[in-house]
Amino acid sequence: MKTRTKALWIFLGFIAITVGSLLVFIQSKYFAHLLKDVARTYMPTDFGVGGNFSELSVKLIPPGVVIKSPAIVLKEKNPAGLPAGTKLDAQYIDITFQFFQLVTGAITINAFAIHGASLTLDLDEQFFAAHEAQPKPKLPAAKFSWDSLVHFNFRSVSLVDSQFDLRISREARVPVHVQAYAKELTIGRSTVDRLPSYDLAVDLQKAFLEIGAFKHSVSQLQGSVELSAAGAQIRNFGVQDGELSVHTTGEIHGNLLKPKTLKSDLNYVIRGRLHDWLDADLAGRFVQLPKNTPLDGLIAIEGRVSGDIMDFGHTLEAKDSNP
Repeated sequence: MKTRTKALWIFLGFIAITVGSLLVFIQSKYFAHLLKDVARTYMPTDFGVGGNFSELSVKLIPPGVVIKSPAIVLKEKNPAGLPAGTKLDAQYIDITFQFFQLVTGAITINAFAIHGASLTLDLDEQFFAAHEAQPKPKLPAAKFSWDSLVHFNFRSVSLVDSQFDLRISREARVPVHVQAYAKELTIGRSTVDRLPSYDLAVDLQKAFLEIGAFKHSVSQLQGSVELSAAGAQIRNFGVQDGELSVHTTGEIHGNLLKPKTLKSDLNYVIRGRLHDWLDADLAGRFVQLPKNTPLDGLIAIEGRVSGDIMDFGHTLEAKDSNP
């Protein structure tokens, strides 16, 4: 009996040493270098993505991997369809899996989070024309296919503590420029009534907005929105700029990707100094004001907006709830 117990302990000790040695090896710089060599060997040269990273470490609880100091450069015909030369530098990428699905081969990525990134996107007319006029290019066949082994599903993708700069310029349309520090920008996938939906969580700080001639800085922009084929459920959307605060809740019905009509039913609350943002004529779209009313001083407005956003000038109605 003692011999069997001793043999069992020796066996368990051997397993523990083997697993521990394997984990140490996986987290070593040598393994990271080996993994990069494998990627260079099996990744097609015309795949459209180049990059590098310094280290790779493995997490046990929850199971996942951390890629340190990733540097990604997009080339022509990249899978994301973004302009060539787009760069993403980050402190690290944190990928978390579901443990039990690792055994079945159907791997679900619970969270794909990019931390401490610097991202610049410049989307011009050439970019949009290429997407609208040409069919999606077929990706080159890789020598080594992960799809034959496992199936990947992403539950959420996040940009955390990162700086981004987005410019959108199209002919005959108002140019848009957004520059901000993303405390959190998360897109999560779920289902509503057996249909796919997406949860959007936004926390932007020190943002700069430029839409045509309108230019303004915002100290904080926060939002929680559910997007689906039926439209958008706005749980909360708020803007804070000094003494001015704007909060909105409600629903928008319609196809957001290919909008023909977008019927809105929104409640809003505006408090603070409004004159730095809107003149009296534009503010009159949201609340009835006497002619030549100045917007100086502190203002408190509560109301409701309904109508078709796509036909703003004719159908959108706003009613204030102030006594």
